[in-house]
Amino acid sequence: MHKKLFLVFALCLGSVFADEITNLETLIATTQNQLEKQQQTLVLLKQFQQIKKTFMEKPDDARLGAQLVRVSMQLHAHIVAAHLTHLFTADFIEEIAFFNDVGQQHRMRP
Repeated sequence: MHKKLFLVFALCLGSVFADEITNLETLIATTQNQLEKQQQTLVLLKQFQQIKKTFMEKPDDARLGAQLVRVSMQLHAHIVAAHLTHLFTADFIEEIAFFNDVGQQHRMRP
């Protein structure tokens, strides 16, 4: 009788441990995915800052202006999709939202 109870108990624990492993694997995969997206956002942020700096030196360069708008659109989309707006100043969010709106009005693709 005790052997049967132990066997049933062991089988139940095995399925519980499998669920816990699956849960942790899912958490790790989700965390890795979020980290990759945050790294992409960081790359876009650095591109935005570099293009903006160059554009400030050459404000008549239409090519740079278009690049600034496109990168802003991508950056804005990444930040909003990842719910990261709270990490940035309101001024910065307004700035990239402005460029995002310009791009949308001109039907530009990010």
